[in-house]
Amino acid sequence: MTVYNTIRGLKVKYLSSDPAGAEDGQVWYNSTTSNLRVAGIQGTGTWASGGALNTVNSALAGAGTQNDMLVATGTSPANPGISTNAEVYNGSSWTAITAAPTATVQAASTGTTTSAANIVGGGSGAAPKFNITQHWNGSGWSAGGTLAAARANMRGTGPDGAGIVLGGQAPTGSAAAEKYNGTSWSSASTIAAANFGGSMAGTSGAAIGFGGYYDLRPTGGSESQVALTFSYDGSSWTTVNSMANVRLYGQGAGSQGSAIVGGKNSAPTSTLAEQWDGTSWTAAAVMAIGRWSGASAGTSAAAATVVGGLSGGSYIGTSEEYTIPVGTQSITTS
Repeated sequence: MTVYNTIRGLKVKYLSSDPAGAEDGQVWYNSTTSNLRVAGIQGTGTWASGGALNTVNSALAGAGTQNDMLVATGTSPANPGISTNAEVYNGSSWTAITAAPTATVQAASTGTTTSAANIVGGGSGAAPKFNITQHWNGSGWSAGGTLAAARANMRGTGPDGAGIVLGGQAPTGSAAAEKYNGTSWSSASTIAAANFGGSMAGTSGAAIGFGGYYDLRPTGGSESQVALTFSYDGSSWTTVNSMANVRLYGQGAGSQGSAIVGGKNSAPTSTLAEQWDGTSWTAAAVMAIGRWSGASAGTSAAAATVVGGLSGGSYIGTSEEYTIPVGTQSITTS
């Protein structure tokens, strides 16, 4: 005989108070307040000040999450030329760690924890580009796999064992992508045209790239800033809904279904930010400081950190954290 609840579903629980540790989407009736309640409702995202770097830095790479972040390399007036400086963040303050083995600028990064993070490629100003991976294991640096093509100004995302980088310059723009399995890099499919200076979110199986420069010089054209978004399903790239603003050297983080980007657009230095829901971009809360060429980290728009970069022409070490609160609310009719 068919059981009733397999046809109609389980009954809504009748409780005297909201349950502790309710799961996202869980519904119950609170008899004390006479309200039908649901958990997992997202609020409005906001930016808040975080800790400041010990050494101001720009064109640096960042990996990790909002409260467990690594930044390394870049360029700083405290370290003339390109830098090996590295620091980690615990959600409140930054701590200097062992310097990276190779000084690079405009490197990409992968890794969602400071115990397994990678600084990938990069350059040394106008001099050669690198194909190296510098791996941080939480206590020291070691060499990781090498890229098929040396380049700087790439974008990167994903955990150590499922990372991906896209685009870059070597010295003109690249349309290539490469995947990382924690040991070695392998070629992935290319996007429609060479692109550099953009942002990225997700993993090697489900990623998005957004903004940057379209570089048509390899085919006789010119450069142009774009608001384009490229979506990757693990085998091919598709152009999806664009951002409202073109963005070059913005700070972006998150996943294929939930991302945040802020910073420089067509204005000299912008505080504008946008949030991605897996389908489209919408305006997000503005940042306190307009910045570009900073580092960013986070596995969703709900919890991300941006730090460093340039504000106008000045190096900065400040950080901002973007958070979307998730809570419980009553279900009402409208």
